[in-house]
Amino acid sequence: MSTYSTNLKVQLIGTGEENNTWGTVTNNAFSNVFEQAIVGYATVNFSSDANTTLTLTDGNTSQTARNLYLNLTSSGSLTATRDLIIPNNQAGTAPIQKLYIVKNATTPNVLEETISELRSVILPDFIITPLMVTALYPTY
Repeated sequence: MSTYSTNLKVQLIGTGEENNTWGTVTNNAFSNVFEQAIVGYATVNFSSDANTTLTLTDGNTSQTARNLYLNLTSSGSLTATRDLIIPNNQAGTAPIQKLYIVKNATTPNVLEETISELRSVILPDFIITPLMVTALYPTY
């Protein structure tokens, strides 16, 4: 039975599984998951004057939360500081442990938030904000 890795939620094929499709599953992991985590770029849009939550589900499909570089944008007017909420790990007990490089292209500050509600401020127009999310707290 397949399981999934703790932080990136990559499919880990069980012994004897995926007969005749093992290569496809593995190639999807490399092309979607690992490439996004190492060099991936994604835009995270605050579509309304509200917080935005990144989601991460089990599987080897392309997902925004896996990307290394996040460009924060807004299609509406943000009237106050907003939260970018990082997804939980496989156990659901802590945020995923991952490095992000974040550009805040919105007007107000954006706070990175985890389930523990520990936060890091991502300043507007600050080109590169390295953000390491760990089980203990986010740092930059």
